[in-house]
Amino acid sequence: MTSVRRSNLKSLFKILELPFLPSYNDFQFKIKTRIDPKTEISFIGLGAIDEYTLNMSANKTEQQRYNLSFLPVNTQWSYTLGVVLKHFKLKGNDTYVVSQNRLNNSRTKYQNNVRQPEFLNLDYDSYEFETKFRYEHNYRSATDFKLNYGLDLQYVSYFNKTCMKSVVGNIPVTMNCNSLLDFAKYAVFGQISRNFLENRIDLSFGIRTDGNSYSSNMANPVDQVSPRISASVRLTPGTSLNFNAGQFAQLPSYTTLGYTDFNQQLVNKINGLTYIHVNHLVAGIEFRPSENSQITVEGF
Repeated sequence: MTSVRRSNLKSLFKILELPFLPSYNDFQFKIKTRIDPKTEISFIGLGAIDEYTLNMSANKTEQQRYNLSFLPVNTQWSYTLGVVLKHFKLKGNDTYVVSQNRLNNSRTKYQNNVRQPEFLNLDYDSYEFETKFRYEHNYRSATDFKLNYGLDLQYVSYFNKTCMKSVVGNIPVTMNCNSLLDFAKYAVFGQISRNFLENRIDLSFGIRTDGNSYSSNMANPVDQVSPRISASVRLTPGTSLNFNAGQFAQLPSYTTLGYTDFNQQLVNKINGLTYIHVNHLVAGIEFRPSENSQITVEGF
């Protein structure tokens, strides 16, 4: 399966005399085949290219000229490529995933939109690059006992180059910032589920722990344990009460991790930055008037 799409709004935006002209492109493909009766492999790819250029003819009014004076030219492209190998067993399956993804952003702005080096006010370029491996095992017994566990390994690269001219206290200032960051991420996870009383009660408990090599403050997975529990009680054949609770740990954004001072030192690495922690609590009622419809009311 494959598809390629292009959404070109330039012609419409020119007619409307808007200051920017966007163009969106994306593609995707998937190839799936069986190696043997118990093993299948899939190749998956996603990609996109987004471009924003300036409509220099939209300069008839003061507002249009003002918009053209500060809007930058921007290009963003991204891709994800992956291979999934799934091996089926009598009571479960093993899944192996190897993937790679990248997000790239670039942005430029010239004074009076004159594309000459001496008029360059903004030159920005950044990327986020991840290579991942994931293993997951699923098991299901004859008594509807379900078990899921696995591990997740990633190697991350982050780059940011920013050159910007500005005015501070009526004094022209040129800011040059460069940041390059490489580190590893790792996690293990597991979940156990079972129903009771002839499928009237479903209980599930899961746990995940994360760590990375960015700094000693986040290297120990014990400091980032994320437990979660869920329950569902069927009151009638079409009505259920649902409950979920959990604590989650999330790595701060790569922009935060890669923030440097003028000496090119990672500021937040020195400051002892840690994972972001959040507690979740969800409760609600689910009603299924038929096999093809569902009504859910939840509080979060």
